[in-house]
Amino acid sequence: PPEPYINMNAAITAWFTRLQFHFLKSAVAAVKLLGTMSSWLTVFVVSALTSLLYIGIRLVGTLCSLLGLPFIQANVETLLGEKEALFDRRLSLRSNAKWMNGLRLAVDLINSDSSGSAARGRYLMRRALSKLIIGGALNVERAIARHPEILAVPVRKPVFITGVGRNGSTLLHNLLSCYPTTTYLTLPEMQEPLPLDTSQEFDSKWVQERQRQWELFCEVGRKTLLDLHALSHPVNGTNPEECTLMLRRYNFAGLRLSREGVYGSIEWLLADEDYVYEVYQAYKRELQLLLYYKCVRENKNTEMVGSRYVLKSFYHTPFHDVIRDVFPDAYIVRLHRDPVKTVASLCSLVETIHRSYGGKMSRAELGRDSLKWTDLVCQRMVCEGVPANTMDIRYEDLIYDPVGVCGRVAAFVGLEHSEEVVDRIRHYLDKSPRHKYGVHTYSSDQYGLSGTDIRKRLRQYCEEFKV
Repeated sequence: PPEPYINMNAAITAWFTRLQFHFLKSAVAAVKLLGTMSSWLTVFVVSALTSLLYIGIRLVGTLCSLLGLPFIQANVETLLGEKEALFDRRLSLRSNAKWMNGLRLAVDLINSDSSGSAARGRYLMRRALSKLIIGGALNVERAIARHPEILAVPVRKPVFITGVGRNGSTLLHNLLSCYPTTTYLTLPEMQEPLPLDTSQEFDSKWVQERQRQWELFCEVGRKTLLDLHALSHPVNGTNPEECTLMLRRYNFAGLRLSREGVYGSIEWLLADEDYVYEVYQAYKRELQLLLYYKCVRENKNTEMVGSRYVLKSFYHTPFHDVIRDVFPDAYIVRLHRDPVKTVASLCSLVETIHRSYGGKMSRAELGRDSLKWTDLVCQRMVCEGVPANTMDIRYEDLIYDPVGVCGRVAAFVGLEHSEEVVDRIRHYLDKSPRHKYGVHTYSSDQYGLSGTDIRKRLRQYCEEFKV
């Protein structure tokens, strides 16, 4: 589009973003001033205002669509220029042709649907691309340039929880995070690793304030998205969160999932394992960065870091070999579940995401894509066998005996399974019962798939892992 329209879209998007930010900041201040008893009212008001904001975006988008004008379109140079001006530095990833290609593909995806009904999705995706991907990458680069000792921080014996997805990985992730010698990634630190103002980079108060804002943001998200995410994958600002959000800064898969299926979101990477290796090198640098700042804020020696990361994402599963190259002492725990239920649950999750971002894939298309992804991942797990430092867990065993499964995993990866840990695990299970936010219902038939056909296609996997 012409330059004036590009500038107009950038200004409008920035205005909407500032407006939403001020909603949240005011709400956090109100909760602090009036006490937690008022938090439900604050969440209700902010949720209503956020919903009105999204309605306004859609109305303006519809009007522009009728007039043939672009609204909230993305442009590669504009996005890069906005953030580089903010951080006063040039993004070194500009010189990486593969990363730039991924960025262009993501921009094309945002601009692919100019309808008014997709305006909210374009706004959310453009904001994610600008703030969380480009801004986050600049934030990390600036921190490492200021503190090159970050790259000497050891990431010792991380534990990766992998699998097809929708197989109990979130439960196991939370349970292993109960061990005092483990650490995990949270939503706020992946979305916003460090403050824009470098004078606050070691300030624990900034960390606490950011956490409060994200807790409120997640609560508002549950209200404005009709609790759809809470059923399929509840999130908040303090619990362990999957590292898809960090990976997307370099592989763009988490962003592409907003409009494409799981397989479609990562297809461009499958044929380029050299770039996947670069992605995991960058991912490791971010883990080192977060450990470094955590140690400095807590006055700990970065060379004596004892905490071990517990990490999880289904996007790790096709790339176990790369993980072992980048993290030679890593442990991989693969979860397995009946693929009929896994595929259907995965379809339901992606459909929920698409509703939020204006994705237009039909249920039949989602079914085919999710089955293709499942077939790819299952074949790779069958072919790799059971390498060293790799463990397999069945979903049913985890659900029926979570304490016992944690004990087995702890013994395998070298964690102490004490009575204190068992008490923590039981406390977590008591406060986070299954179906806490309601029952997540789904069926493979809804997505044009039959259980018989799924099992037939994945017969070798089912026999190998007894699911």
